[in-house]
Amino acid sequence: SSCKAWNCSIAPQAVGRLGDIEHLRGALPGPGQELQAGQLYWITDRTPHESLALPEGSYRQFFRLVTSQVSLWYKNHSTQNPLGVEPDPSITRVVVGDKFGDDGVEVVEPDPSALERRMEELERLRQNSDSDTE
Repeated sequence: SSCKAWNCSIAPQAVGRLGDIEHLRGALPGPGQELQAGQLYWITDRTPHESLALPEGSYRQFFRLVTSQVSLWYKNHSTQNPLGVEPDPSITRVVVGDKFGDDGVEVVEPDPSALERRMEELERLRQNSDSDTE
């Protein structure tokens, strides 16, 4: 196993730089669960998880599918939706910059029209879906 996770959620104000919660390790519920190869796990951006040491010559492979209702979306480290759908600014804050760099990151103020564009896109998708079922 190359990763461990805990079945709980961490309040955003308790999270340090780059998701650091080492100061909370003693308060986590139990030893955590080692994630097994070939399994799909649903975790959120507030689920405690950590990489485990691998034997020399081993490789770690994973994919991350980000859906909705995440606290932060790192624009420089993620692929934008090719249809132009943007994160809901009432739920997700967009962050720019290299989260691993020394310069830090910056939270981008939401574009006032982002929510309107999001609602228009959802309505367009609904209409397309409705016409497909007729």
